[in-house]
Amino acid sequence: MRTALVVIPLALIGCFEDYGNGRDSGREPDAIVDVDGADIINSDQECDEVTGDIRVTADGELEDAPDDACWDLIGTLTLQGPNVTSLASLRHLRTVAVLEIKDTNLVALDPHRTIEVLLSLSVEGNSRLTSLQGLRIVETDPLPVSLVLQDNPALTGLGDVAQVRTLTSSLVVEETGLVEAAFPALESTLLVSFIDNEELATVELPVLDELDDLIVDKAPALTTLSLPALDTITSMRIDDADALTSFDDFQKLEDITGSLVIQNNARLGSLGDLQDLDAIGIGAAVRRNPMLSTCLVAQLDQCADVVGTIVNEDNLAATCPPTVTCPP
Repeated sequence: MRTALVVIPLALIGCFEDYGNGRDSGREPDAIVDVDGADIINSDQECDEVTGDIRVTADGELEDAPDDACWDLIGTLTLQGPNVTSLASLRHLRTVAVLEIKDTNLVALDPHRTIEVLLSLSVEGNSRLTSLQGLRIVETDPLPVSLVLQDNPALTGLGDVAQVRTLTSSLVVEETGLVEAAFPALESTLLVSFIDNEELATVELPVLDELDDLIVDKAPALTTLSLPALDTITSMRIDDADALTSFDDFQKLEDITGSLVIQNNARLGSLGDLQDLDAIGIGAAVRRNPMLSTCLVAQLDQCADVVGTIVNEDNLAATCPPTVTCPP
């Protein structure tokens, strides 16, 4: 079985008219260049355009991909199933609107070229995949939507995917082998979720300044959670981060407009920058943190403008001073 492609000699359609810095259909003769024995796509050249959705379930299925031309897919490319072990059949694919890599036996992607993803990237259930090197999410009109990495236990490298700048919906990292998740350029997204990452020690989002929801759950090795530019967030939940001792890299955060949940963190002994919060919109639950003094939670309750209540349960018992000095 093979998947056929339809090449259209027209300008990009619909909302993708302006993607790729105004690239149109067609291909210059030198769109593919040889660099040290590897075929590299010259990003300044025009490529053939293919429209529609493509599903590849085995190596070699995509036999009609251009041999000597770069091509752009205006649609969804799904690579799925254990018989997918290589990207060779994609040949010189340059850009794709939506890319899904699911339940494959890929160990690595193609180190000699980079595929640009325009809208969303989903990598799920790939038990052997170690790195995303060879992929990049690029800003287009409309902007990229989401990056979802789920159930890739061998994944330890993000490659250029870590340089994503804007996601209009979500960044989801669940059940990976990542030790470090640093997104140094990410400026905007709604949801950031890190769940069930056993080896994850560092999460860094240095320029992200506004967020709806932050979820960190089941991250027993996490020691660094850094969002120094964040100034407004709707809700935050930090749960089962047993190596985390404080919140020391939230210097600009003043308001949580919704809820705050901090629970089941075995070594957490300080609220750090969260102690200086001005307001918590709905309320907070701070519980089952055996090294966090109840006095620190009580101080937060008295000093922050809290619409609801702060639950202070099963934290480190202590005799609190009769008066509280709030941060200026």
